[in-house]
Amino acid sequence: MNRIHHCPSNKATDARGSRDVHSRPVMKTSNCNVHAPPRRYVGWCFSRTDADTQSRTIGCSAMQSEFAAGPTRTYTPPINAPAPRPGRKYFSVDEANRSLPLVSRIVNDIMRWYQSAVDTRHQIEQPISQELEEQLRSDYELAMDRLNLLIDELQQIGVELKDFEKGLVDFPAVHLNREISLCWHSGETNVHTWHEVDAGYAGRQDVTMLLGN
Repeated sequence: MNRIHHCPSNKATDARGSRDVHSRPVMKTSNCNVHAPPRRYVGWCFSRTDADTQSRTIGCSAMQSEFAAGPTRTYTPPINAPAPRPGRKYFSVDEANRSLPLVSRIVNDIMRWYQSAVDTRHQIEQPISQELEEQLRSDYELAMDRLNLLIDELQQIGVELKDFEKGLVDFPAVHLNREISLCWHSGETNVHTWHEVDAGYAGRQDVTMLLGN
């Protein structure tokens, strides 16, 4: 699993316990270009690259339009949907709902640390003293370490993070012998929607469709 590429190497201690962050390349602080973390999650790692910055920018407008629309009213099942994979964790709607007390706490922490990382990055870009810049870079790396730990926790549960700002996650599930995703975001009390693996949030359907089949 790829990790954050840091300037100084740090260890993070989470409220749920102390865990060492995996080793990563170390770069000199003076040569480290700090980019904002991407808004939409595209893998189990953060990386300070231009590609991540671009994915964050592109993802914002797309996700805003997706959240503005409601669940799709008409639906045609895909012909070549992915089949369930042996050994992968899949959730029923009830199982996903029962996991929400824990998942929602982790997601809320992710949203908080993500905003902290973005705010700190913006401060680093301003004209500031070298001493303050070093402190802000340390704060930024701490926030990124915490994010990695929290994302690892979601992965261990079997949940996939999709959007940092909205706190959007997918629960892998199976319906009619094909993989689907149960969809939930911060602020919802239960899992209300689902979508095909390749459809994304814009293609979500009401979970009552699953319960009737």
